[in-house]
Amino acid sequence: MKHLKWFFVMTLLFLLTFPTAAQLEDYTVRTIPVNSMAARFEMTSDGHLLAMHEVSQIYQLEVGDAIDPSLLGVRVYDLDAGELLYELSGPPDFPSQIAFNDDGSILAGYYEVGWLYLWDMADGSVRSRIPTSPGLGTLTFLPGTTLLAQSSTGYQLPMVLVYDTETGHIVSTVLNRFTSMAVYREFIDSRMAMPITLLNMHPLADGETIIAATSFDEVLRWNLTTGEQLTLVGSPDSRPNFGITGMALTTDEQTAVALNSQQDTITRIDLAASQVQETVEFGEVPLLGMGALLDDNTLAYMTGERGAEVINVAPLSDLKAAAQFDLRTLVDLPEELVVQLRITDLAASSDGNRLVLAGFFYRGDNPEDNRIVVLDR
Repeated sequence: MKHLKWFFVMTLLFLLTFPTAAQLEDYTVRTIPVNSMAARFEMTSDGHLLAMHEVSQIYQLEVGDAIDPSLLGVRVYDLDAGELLYELSGPPDFPSQIAFNDDGSILAGYYEVGWLYLWDMADGSVRSRIPTSPGLGTLTFLPGTTLLAQSSTGYQLPMVLVYDTETGHIVSTVLNRFTSMAVYREFIDSRMAMPITLLNMHPLADGETIIAATSFDEVLRWNLTTGEQLTLVGSPDSRPNFGITGMALTTDEQTAVALNSQQDTITRIDLAASQVQETVEFGEVPLLGMGALLDDNTLAYMTGERGAEVINVAPLSDLKAAAQFDLRTLVDLPEELVVQLRITDLAASSDGNRLVLAGFFYRGDNPEDNRIVVLDR
């Protein structure tokens, strides 16, 4: 009997301490109306602010077409109050990239005409603007520094520009150079002269390392100070697929997750060992390529066909053992709202107490019916 009691006590302790997947039943759901045809968004790590900008390609503007000025601003929402906080203006053009710094006090916006704007989130004012090159890509602040990193889009190797936001100067251009013209020609032939673009960049807490996905579906670990680069996930393809549409890192920086909507796979990467732990295939159901970590053990990701989207909540150790929640049962959405790859996205606050879904494509006549979906616990 004494051994039996000991067994029950140990079992109870195991159940209480073993990490379990958070469930969406723990969250309350609300929506914030937004006037948008299709927008990309970024959220502060604490989940308090969300910034969004319209995707210019949706409007299919021709040279000489007039642009409605109301479409061009970066809108910042207070998610706690559910209200529009700021409408931030820059050049008379659409921004293409935005990023918050690590404490959410600064928002950066890049315009493809060649300007970076920095806004102060205390009052929405312009802190500074930095002239740079047209046609650049993804932005990310390096934590604990005044540095802002941005990917290039037109070189045959990944390249990152690093700005000092205090001075407005480019302080480094980071890339791996070829050792000879023969090596360069061989590489160009193998990649069909296609440039490599960084689609996602996630900085580590050291303020100098990023985990990045490329247009060739590779995942890199790259120290922007030393230039040391390590390929964590390789790709045999000779042409870009642009398949990795979502990435997330655990707060302890031990694990990265890459979601590939072209291959319908989720790859779990051990960052400490610098190797792939597991690649899970979702061939029987479309993977919508977006995901967010609710804690270091739990991933929320989306699957399903258009109009029948499902939010999955699963332990990282068994990604197919997911609790499933029909999106349009969970929240009442206008039928004109469409989940659009590379635009619609999931984001979670660092404590996992807030999950946000936004960036729907609106295919009706009244874009004021678009929504930000906020789940709180």
